[in-house]
This record gives sequence, structure tokens and C-alpha cells, in this order.
Amino acid sequence: MRGSVLVSLGLLSCGGGGSWAGGTRCLGSGEVTGEVPFGDDAMLCVRIEMDPADFEAMADQQRWGEDEEELWEGVLDHVLTDCTRPYPDTYTWFEANAAVSGTWVWDVGIRKKGFVGSVGDSSRERPSIKLDTDTFVEDQTLGSTEHVTLNNNASDASRLRTCLSYSVFADAGYPAPRCNLANVVLNGEGLGTYSHVEAIKADFLDRVVGDDSGSLYEGTVADFTPSHLAGTPGNLGRWEAKTDETDATGAPLWRVAEALQASDTELEQALGAVLNLDRFYTFWALETLIAHSDGYTAGTNNFYVYFDPNDQDRAVFFPWGTDDTLSIGGEGQVAGWLFPLFTSSEITRRLSRHPDLSLRYHDELVRVLDEVWDEAALHARIDRLDPQVKTAETSAWQSEDVETLRAWIDQRRAQVESDLAGGLPQGDAEATDCYSRLGAEDIVESSQVLAPIAHGCASGGAAAKGGGWLALALVVFRRRQRPA
Repeated sequence: MRGSVLVSLGLLSCGGGGSWAGGTRCLGSGEVTGEVPFGDDAMLCVRIEMDPADFEAMADQQRWGEDEEELWEGVLDHVLTDCTRPYPDTYTWFEANAAVSGTWVWDVGIRKKGFVGSVGDSSRERPSIKLDTDTFVEDQTLGSTEHVTLNNNASDASRLRTCLSYSVFADAGYPAPRCNLANVVLNGEGLGTYSHVEAIKADFLDRVVGDDSGSLYEGTVADFTPSHLAGTPGNLGRWEAKTDETDATGAPLWRVAEALQASDTELEQALGAVLNLDRFYTFWALETLIAHSDGYTAGTNNFYVYFDPNDQDRAVFFPWGTDDTLSIGGEGQVAGWLFPLFTSSEITRRLSRHPDLSLRYHDELVRVLDEVWDEAALHARIDRLDPQVKTAETSAWQSEDVETLRAWIDQRRAQVESDLAGGLPQGDAEATDCYSRLGAEDIVESSQVLAPIAHGCASGGAAAKGGGWLALALVVFRRRQRPA
């Protein structure tokens, strides 16, 4: 049964077949004097020069094992059987020269990035990467920029979903990374279209909240539960402290976990003291609207949380990893099947079961659908961005996926209205554990199913949407194992 569930999830996530015709056109005019720009009116030109052997070594690095099968077996063993082991971090820095829009910087640091969906065998020719200008040369910058994050869009044939999704948050006035497209060229060979995403670091915090002195954490299949935080102090487990100012003991995370233990009558006051509830409802509604099944509210994954000193140290969430969005729960699929997933995190589970607080989610979802979701604006952005993609790479199935994306955007309003008409979903009656208590045989069986799916998608020309359907699989496993 578990195998059939995972096969179904994998098939929902596979990209189309076909082959890419790589382009190398890369406009390098202009000088970067300030920060590397995020405007979507023109595609960034990013040139990287490095020793080919170093690039191959970097691209081959994996968090678990050396091939796709070991990757899936490793991540399932880690995520499904333990709550507090830190994830392995095998990525190392290599040396390169890099240019953005014709402005060169020498001896920069370059490393691979990603958790599951963007680091499989299919991504070895074009891995997601980070560039840090001061890794080897102290205080060196590119203009005024130190960090450049380039995501390979491995799970998105259109190459557009990451930037489009962040633009929806921006339309709502919600703090989110800026994003534009980049044509990445390595040693004269085109790697295709990447998403250039603003790094969530001190500069981001200064821009969106005006203060970078609070605690910033990244969560990767992590939640505000005693079992997830059992290793603290001293071991944040699946949480990662992201700045020098961040409380490495995890005390701010514990305050949220403790507030979630309050009774229904005390929940709003307790949780509201440690979490900006108004902002969270907007975050929750926006993740639902863009169908971010691999984000916090549905998958407890791909998110940052910041404890804002300007807001009584209350938590605010930032979205991340939006390449698996805008693609499920639309026409031709079972109506409403996705909606309940957005009560899978501990915060949404508690709020969804509260008779009054759950209505605030309903009202905010209606509001963002009416005031933020703008089909014409999204189509206009596609009209600007898609021609940029086609200067870097072309394929028939990229064009097909763009049309699928357009159709999904047009159908989403009716889908959400249908979901709401069916009634608000409720999370489980009791908190689920952070792992599924699967046995060794279950893990091996699951990994044997997942690896061929990923390999099959990749060999057909597209990587599986690993993060998204892994998140869905984890929800299925958790609910199978919930307390009786």
C-alpha cells in the first residue's frame, strides 16, 4: 500500500519528456555598482569560470550517498525515523571567477546547494549553486552584493514558478525574497535558466523588517513540537540558526512550542504573544493560494522564521523553495484533495481546530483571493519572463508546461472557491510525532519506489518534483501513524 501511495504521488510530480536545446546567449553589458539587480525586465547574465574538475567534484556532492537510490534511502531513513539528528552537510566551497552583467569578481566561493528535489543525479550537469564573494577574499563584494543564490529549477519545466510565487507574496505586501531569472554560463557552456533569489540573511532582514538583530532560523521538515526540539539546547536538529545574532539554544522556538500546548480558551493569547498571528494568517492563506505543498503550512519544510525585535520578538515566517508551486490541485484532479494538507503543521493544526480562530483563516483566504490573486498580472509576468527563458534554453515540453501553468492560474480561483464551499479542513485531533516509526523494511521499500520514479523523470528530460511529493508522502506517513 505504501508503495502504491508513493507511486501515485511521484506520477503527479513528474515533468514532461523531451530534450533541451541549450543556448549560450548571455548579455553581459552594464556594470554592477550597487546590489546585483532583481528587476524582471531583463535576464541576468551570470558567467562562471572554474576548473572543470572542481565543478565536477562540486556537482557530484550529495547529502546522502553517491547516487539517486542512496539519496532517497538516506533521506527517508533520516526524516522518517529521527527528529533531532542534524542533516548531513557535505557541500564544500570551491574557488571560481564570476561575472554578473559584465562585472567580474575574482576568487569567489562557489558551492552546491539544495536538500532533495534539486540535488539528484539529474542535477549534476546543472546544480543549484551559491556564490559568496568573500569566502576567500575578505570583504570582497560584487558591487555591494556578497551572496548570490542561483536555483536550477530542476522540478519546474517552465522555469517560471519560483519567481511567480514570490511575486504573489509581494503583491500581498508580505515580506518575501525578491527573484528574477538568470542565464548561467559555465566555462563558455550554457547551463540554462536559473532563478536568482534573494538570500534570507541580514540584508534581507534590514530590508523587510528594518532590524537584523533578532533570531533567524531555517526549518527543513521541522516543526514547533517537543519532539523536534528535544535536542536543544546544544542541538537544533532539523532547525538551523542562520545568523551570528540567532539564539543557538533554540529558546525562541521553544516559546512557540510551549504556547501551542495551551488550551483552546487560552490559545489565542498564548500564541499571539510569541507569533504575529495577523501575519501568519496571511502567510498561511498565500501558501494555500499558490499550492505550496512543500512549504511550512502543508509540509513543515522550506521556510524561515524570524523573531522580530521590532515586534516584541514575535515570530514572522518567510517563504522559501517555491519551485513546486502553482502546479497541483487544479482542473482534472480530485477537487479539494490538496486543501486539507494545509493543516499539517502544528500551528495550522491547532488553529484549524479552534472554532473561532479557524474562521480567520477562511476570511484571510477569501481576502487574498479577492484582493491579491490577479490572473492578468500573472499572465503579464509570464509574457515578460518566458521569452527570457527561451534565450537560454528551449524545448517543446518547456513551452507545454508554460501553457499548463497559464491554465492553472486561470483555474485557481474557481478551485479555491470550490474548496471553501466544501468547508474548512481540520487538522488531526492530536499532535502527530515528527517521524512515522516506519520499520527498516518500510524505508527500504519506499526508497526503492522513489528512486526509480526520480530516475525515470530525469531520464525523460525533467527531474521529479522531489521536495513536493516527499512532503506529501510525509503527510501520508504521519497520518498513518497518528496516535489512536
